[in-house]
Amino acid sequence: YGILNIRTSERNGNVVAARNVVSEEEVILISEAGTVIRLPIENLRSIGRSTQGVRLMNLRDSDRVIDVARVLPEEDMPEGEEFEWDESSVVVDGSPGD
Repeated sequence: YGILNIRTSERNGNVVAARNVVSEEEVILISEAGTVIRLPIENLRSIGRSTQGVRLMNLRDSDRVIDVARVLPEEDMPEGEEFEWDESSVVVDGSPGD
């Protein structure tokens, strides 16, 4: 029961994260091997729920995406707030802090 967010297969793998975003924001993708990329949302193509997705990051066969973070536009950041890394926010195979 529920809403299908993407069709998963051997080609695209499992869903790692889902985030509500707007075109002024960016996302950061983090791989298990330590690759990090930052992508503006306005450059990403919108697709329907019943698809297999759009490639955002090229990975080696042994690597996989482990987390996705939203980056708010600078004007929306609370004043004086800085980013702090929290290992409990990393999700690997659905287990936080692994």
